[in-house]
Amino acid sequence: YVPVTTQLWRLINASDLTSWELLTTLPGSPGTWDDSSARGADIAVDYYRLQQADAAGNSTAYTMSSTSSFSQNVAVGYANFAPTKLNVNPIQATATTPSSTQSLTVDDPNQSAGQPESTTFTVVSQINPTTSGSCVIASNTLQWVPDSSMTFAGSTSCTIQATDRGGASITSVVNITVSAVDNASAGIFNAPAYMKAGQSNAVSVSFTNTGSTTWTPPQYAVAVINPVGNTTWGASATNVTHSVSRPSVYTAAINAIAPATPGTYAMQFQMRNGSTLFGQASANKNIIVQGAPTCSSTIQMPAATTPLTTGMWPVSVTGVLNAESVSFSVSSVSAPGDL
Repeated sequence: YVPVTTQLWRLINASDLTSWELLTTLPGSPGTWDDSSARGADIAVDYYRLQQADAAGNSTAYTMSSTSSFSQNVAVGYANFAPTKLNVNPIQATATTPSSTQSLTVDDPNQSAGQPESTTFTVVSQINPTTSGSCVIASNTLQWVPDSSMTFAGSTSCTIQATDRGGASITSVVNITVSAVDNASAGIFNAPAYMKAGQSNAVSVSFTNTGSTTWTPPQYAVAVINPVGNTTWGASATNVTHSVSRPSVYTAAINAIAPATPGTYAMQFQMRNGSTLFGQASANKNIIVQGAPTCSSTIQMPAATTPLTTGMWPVSVTGVLNAESVSFSVSSVSAPGDL
């Protein structure tokens, strides 16, 4: 053990063994110390504490009185050495969500020497852009919180300071990497419940940008899902028509072409960035696709010798959409001479 620094402390209040004042800091390990030149001759017994530290940060402490020789560990004192390291890791976060919290600790020679110690952590500065968010310290933990716009993505940093109870401090820069995030919430979805096979139909669906990115064409699109990439309704996706930033709402006007084969088909949409779907999907609607209507009727004619009187005969119609009006006419007569 080779001391490289020596501190001499004097007890200020004999009834408070934590109230020490630093008299001097000297290099190496002096063999003697005489405070008479600075303080005058001792009238009463004063208590001193000698604190030594080597190059590796190891420390030892001795307590003595002005009338006695050194004696190790006679009393508890507070010979303060500054923290040598503030332990904090770089932060990884996303633009719309606070980061996970991490504990803040220090390497402190006072603690290593078994002395009582406490540390206070504060944010000294936030590096531009300050609109990216802020570093928040609570209960000796650090967290990065995005600002209210939640649009920043990139690199930023903040400086943290650790101060011990003796007023000694150390600072450390915390680097923060914020990743952009795509997100969307689904809104109003309008589509007819019934469609005619092969015909075009107007469909609209809305999404709110709840992420940090701006949707731009042709990178971003409203995609058909269920199943993903299907072409049941024509195109598998429709590009956004203009830039959409957070928290704007985008409404896509889609020309849906009904399948040629009658049946029930699912229709559902979701936002897409390149080939990656993201955010909340729209509601799923089951659309009934019907073919062209068919009409048939069989009329039982009376015997030729019997006069034909006015009558009503049932006509069956299939393939007619709900709430659709139907008109009837006679298209042909097998024996027109008889009517």
